[in-house]
Amino acid sequence: MAETLRKNCFVIYIDDSIEDKRAAVTEAINDYLSDDQYSVASAPKASDYLLEHGQANGLKSAFPLLRGFLWTQQWLQLAALEAVILQGLDSQFNGGVEVALERFWNKIGTSGGMTMFPAPSELPMAPAIAPDLYSQSPEAAIILDNLNLLETVVTDILAFPNAENLDDLMDQAVAFFTNKDGNNAESVDYLRFALRGGIYNQGGPAVGELMYSERNRAREEMKMRHNMIMSSSQ
Repeated sequence: MAETLRKNCFVIYIDDSIEDKRAAVTEAINDYLSDDQYSVASAPKASDYLLEHGQANGLKSAFPLLRGFLWTQQWLQLAALEAVILQGLDSQFNGGVEVALERFWNKIGTSGGMTMFPAPSELPMAPAIAPDLYSQSPEAAIILDNLNLLETVVTDILAFPNAENLDDLMDQAVAFFTNKDGNNAESVDYLRFALRGGIYNQGGPAVGELMYSERNRAREEMKMRHNMIMSSSQ
């Protein structure tokens, strides 16, 4: 189901015969959400779960290169969608998908090294990497973000040393993200979290240029600073 939605969104945007892209994406979303048990929510989820669940950063600690590859693959999903949307809006962006693919291969180190277009050090999210997707279909963007959040949490659980009851832990993670009524975040909190990591740290733009970080703190560091400010103000 997850791969079907990602693929359907991409197919919709490259298909010139589909004139009303937004309506077609909405139909694809409704089809995805029709399977309530196996679909993640279309509402943003509380970001604290990623940073604070019991096995948080398990993959980063155990297998940092593998975590980088996971987030690079997630970056490509968003960047390819953004690139194809852009080329549909303005012909100057034609060939953007090829640019995104070239940057993907640089990120995983098979050509050109990993210095010019490094692998993400922050989880890529749609408002930063695919802002035009978020503008045209916030629901689609949020679903893809929830899927990528779930993948990250599950890999953290699997990589965490000596974790017990893995099935139960993964079931809890799945339940958190597939719950359509609870664990939801306000839109402004979702956007704040999505943008807090910075575009560069999330892998950089799909086709534009951004050669250094526009942020001086990671999400986790900003979370800690926010907690310190709140504590001192009480």
